[in-house]
Amino acid sequence: METRRAMPSSVLVLSQNYDPEPIGSGPYVAEMAAYLAAAGREVEVLTSRPNYPEGVVAEGYRRGERDRERLRGVEVRRLRPWFAGKRGTLGRLLSEGAFLLSGLLLLATGRLRRRDRVGALCPSIVTVLLGVLAT
Repeated sequence: METRRAMPSSVLVLSQNYDPEPIGSGPYVAEMAAYLAAAGREVEVLTSRPNYPEGVVAEGYRRGERDRERLRGVEVRRLRPWFAGKRGTLGRLLSEGAFLLSGLLLLATGRLRRRDRVGALCPSIVTVLLGVLAT
C-alpha cells in the first residue's frame, strides 16, 4: 500500500524577487507560493520590494506602503532593498548581505516565525543560509 506524504501546513518562502516583477525568478516564485496557498497551506513570503530588472523600486512600493500585503492567498512581507552605486559582483554581494541581515533581525526579534518547511531560492547562497537559519 502506497502512502502519500502530507504537504507541510505552514511554509516560509525566501526570495529577493517576487510578484509583481515581470521577469526573472519573481513570477516563478509567486506561482509556486500561490499553488501552495491554493492547496490549503499557510504561506508567507519574505522578499524585497519589487525592483527587478531596473534596480529601482517600483512605484507604489517605494515608501513601504505595501511592505505587508496578501496576494493570491499568500502573506507577503517586503524588505527595503539596499543598492550599491555599481551593480557589479561586490554590489550584488552587499545587497544580498543586507537581505540576510534584515531577515536575521526579523528572526531574532520574533517578527518572522521559524517554520518546519522553508523554501529558499538560489542563485543567492545567502538566501539559502537564511533559509537554514529559519528552520
